[in-house]
Amino acid sequence: MTLNDPLIERLASLLVEYSLEIKPGDLFVIRGETTHEPLLRELYRLSVRIGAEPVLRISLPGQAAVFYTEASDDTLELPSRFDEFLDEHEAAELVLLGSAIPYALSGVDPARIVRHSNAHRDRMMRRTERLVGENADIRGCVSLLPIPSLAQAAKMSLTDYESFVYKAMHLFEPDPVQWWREFSEKQGKYCDFLNGVHDIRIVAEDTDLKINISNRKWINADGRFNFPDGEVYTSPVGERPYSVHVSNDTSGLGSRRRPLVVPGRLPLPVGSEDRQEVFGRGIVHGRRSTTNRRVCDWHQLRDKPVHQEHLV
Repeated sequence: MTLNDPLIERLASLLVEYSLEIKPGDLFVIRGETTHEPLLRELYRLSVRIGAEPVLRISLPGQAAVFYTEASDDTLELPSRFDEFLDEHEAAELVLLGSAIPYALSGVDPARIVRHSNAHRDRMMRRTERLVGENADIRGCVSLLPIPSLAQAAKMSLTDYESFVYKAMHLFEPDPVQWWREFSEKQGKYCDFLNGVHDIRIVAEDTDLKINISNRKWINADGRFNFPDGEVYTSPVGERPYSVHVSNDTSGLGSRRRPLVVPGRLPLPVGSEDRQEVFGRGIVHGRRSTTNRRVCDWHQLRDKPVHQEHLV
């Protein structure tokens, strides 16, 4: 990673031009750590060039731990006048994940963190409403820069981790911004199609899963709120019956096929007999079963036409 890395310039361009669509006059808040300096510099450069007003909210590695350790109880509850101003006036916000000291808060008393959070709850709720509420008017995105601590967490060399992340971001495309715009349009067509579907049936070896999604809105996760991204999703109707067939009994009675049908609500209540039965028998949860058998991966549909036989 160098200060003039063309891949970092491409990433900054994607975040500014595509994910957040920064415009002249925007108060653009960029939150990160000094570890993100190369990307922060490029984000600032592009924002100024566009005519926006970038505000860098940069922290030091371990800064939060110092605050929670040294602040008095009154200081923990003290309103942040600057953050209140930003919350009220910002047009866009980018948060860069990752810290040079990922476990800096491990020695901090959790009660002090909770006290600080509770004191700022109302402000954070108002900010969240502006970010994701029905009348949201802040364009927000979360992204990352490959840094050594993240590579270590992934048990990869920094070079391999950078390659992995940048490929996921499609920074090696001739025009990454145009690639993501076309990808967004493609996924949008999937959403349009799925918005008219009432039930989804997922069939694989030893699995037959049917979920009701009537009147649910499908979301196009196209790299605007999280970058990188790449999926379409919704939530099932919890009040409607559903059914699942699973085999491979792992209850200790030996390996044998055992069909299981579970009617009821989604999600199953914690501690319910059905839930215990479900997880005790290796029923499908998310995209994989506990036996690691692939059930359904919407990424497989990205580059293929969606046909009616995929959906019921």
